[in-house]
Amino acid sequence: MSQDQTVAPYGSWISPISSDLVAESGIGFSNIVAHPSDPNTFVYVELRPSEAGRSVLVECSIEKSQSSSDDQLVMKDLFPDFKTSPIFYSARTRVHEYGGLSHVITSKSDVYFSNFRDQALMKVNLKESSDIVMVSLSENASVRFGDGFVDEVRERLVFVQEEHVTGEKEPRNSVITLSTKSNEEKSITLASGMDFYAAPKVSRDGSKLAYIAWNHPNMQWDNSAIFMVDLDKDSKPIESTRRKISLSEEESCNEPLFSPDGKFLFYITDFPTGYWSLVRYSLESGKTENLMTHIEKTEIGGPLWQLGNSSYVLIGDDRFVCTLSGKVFIVAEGKWTAVESQFTSFKSLALSADKKKVFLIASSPSLPTSICYLDIEEQKIRLVKQSAEITISQDNFSHPELIEFPTSFNRTAFAYFYPPKNEKYIAPENEKPPCIVFIHGGPTSCVMTALSYKTQYWTSRGFGVLHVDYSGSTGYGREYRFRLHKTWGISDVDDSNNSVKYLSDQGRIDSKRLCISGGSAGGFTVFACLCSPPEKQVFSAGAAYYGVSDLQALAHDTHKFESRYLDNLIGKYPEEKEIYIERSPITHVDNLRVPLIIFQGDEDKIVPPNQSEMIYNAVKEKKLPVSYTLFQGEQHGFRKAENIKKSLDGEFYFYSKVFSFPLPSNHPEHGKVTIDNL
Repeated sequence: MSQDQTVAPYGSWISPISSDLVAESGIGFSNIVAHPSDPNTFVYVELRPSEAGRSVLVECSIEKSQSSSDDQLVMKDLFPDFKTSPIFYSARTRVHEYGGLSHVITSKSDVYFSNFRDQALMKVNLKESSDIVMVSLSENASVRFGDGFVDEVRERLVFVQEEHVTGEKEPRNSVITLSTKSNEEKSITLASGMDFYAAPKVSRDGSKLAYIAWNHPNMQWDNSAIFMVDLDKDSKPIESTRRKISLSEEESCNEPLFSPDGKFLFYITDFPTGYWSLVRYSLESGKTENLMTHIEKTEIGGPLWQLGNSSYVLIGDDRFVCTLSGKVFIVAEGKWTAVESQFTSFKSLALSADKKKVFLIASSPSLPTSICYLDIEEQKIRLVKQSAEITISQDNFSHPELIEFPTSFNRTAFAYFYPPKNEKYIAPENEKPPCIVFIHGGPTSCVMTALSYKTQYWTSRGFGVLHVDYSGSTGYGREYRFRLHKTWGISDVDDSNNSVKYLSDQGRIDSKRLCISGGSAGGFTVFACLCSPPEKQVFSAGAAYYGVSDLQALAHDTHKFESRYLDNLIGKYPEEKEIYIERSPITHVDNLRVPLIIFQGDEDKIVPPNQSEMIYNAVKEKKLPVSYTLFQGEQHGFRKAENIKKSLDGEFYFYSKVFSFPLPSNHPEHGKVTIDNL
């Protein structure tokens, strides 16, 4: 303890990290696309909570300064001012509902993007005009476009298309190509007949198409395949040439990409190693070579929740840049060179037109998410733009500690622990901190260790924070990922419980003040933990964001992309209906005996509001303290600043009442949520 520190109970510390700062730091970067002919220009998406959560296309041009060593940056929004524009532009596709890559750039500087409100395909030119014109109208969002690629040879755009046909139970998914010329046939179907498609790529000479496809009940990360087909001079597929390139029926594939000379097709697969690895397929010999045989138990890439993954770029047939294990590697002729950097996480790699730079998104536990670029020759990563300015002393930041803890079935699982940290406070002697366990969504996903002001919001107020990579998470190989098959609601619950037991046994957290919080699939685990048999319960309170409470309702109501996800996680429906009933938290709400707070978006198509409302009403009838907030105009995940702030401050307020610790004096009024039965 220093002389400047005040002794105060955990939870009551006044923090410099407000919900305003969290919402401001919610500016998100995604989907960098490099200009195909201008080596210093790229366009990316910027999520802005302060602008009603819209996703803005931003053009960035990097110019070398004549007078200094610093680059000159010219950044320009491609959308009109939010406050004055009569049209709400937001670059966000709804393919698979989770969306992803929504824009492409042609060599003529035309940017085509999918507009969220109506899913219309629109165009804006970087050089000639800022006017946005409609290319294709999608009536009532019935036709959606995403994961685009430009076929420069034929001046065509290639997209994953999702068509919602009135009267049909599920939308039709396909790969299509659209001409950018007004006098040509607009749409040609390149691949159809399977349930899902992703990552269409055309070879540089325009002669071949590669793509990922998979069928129900698989998800991309379960079993998916790489296909290739030749294209004729009119861009139509030659069906006799269509073939599957990947080697097994039991593998997960991702990110196909043709080499510049067209001799190889690179892609990511977990066959036969059990870990996602980068491989190279020779179009001449038909042989596949694993390029990561010297790297053990490490994965490249991740699950395809959103379209447009890009964890590597190709400079040549034996030269590439990739991100792996928190580092960027430059690989040439089999030699892997790690680039020194203060960042520890990278995504959305895009190669400049002259192949001298790689634009990317980077972050670390102490640095905000940033737009950067790698100078390949100098092997240096240069900063372009940060998502937020660091105005808080690093002495207030808690840093993650990876822990491996014992869990059920004689296995171990993983989590990241952030201890309480505030430069101005220290807790009374012998007091242990409350701990909030965050459960990531998916459930096939993983913990991100990038700087999160949301995490620091809690630690700077005196909470320990534990992010659990429970069984089924990615980054640990196929066996770990498949642990959740048939055991969702069991293995994740056991891992959540055992993670805090492990820290409690070490004396690092207060076993009587344990909270669990999660969204979507993470919300299901929250409900499942709190509705477990009494002898298994360890948590004293919970918070669920758009969480699943009734698995049967989810099987009936959810969208196509996840409509058969539960076949592997739970069992076939309706054949194994009894398992769905048994595993649903709503079935066991009588076991729930601790306070619960719930947040939900009213436009959520993935987990509809009735899921939250069912368990809210059940808990209310039990006379337990419960709070429910329904946010208007929000979907699956909150994007509006006011809702991000209210939910975060509301959850903290809820715990202050539940655990009876003094509320910090600067807690905002909007965070004082209504609590029934308190």
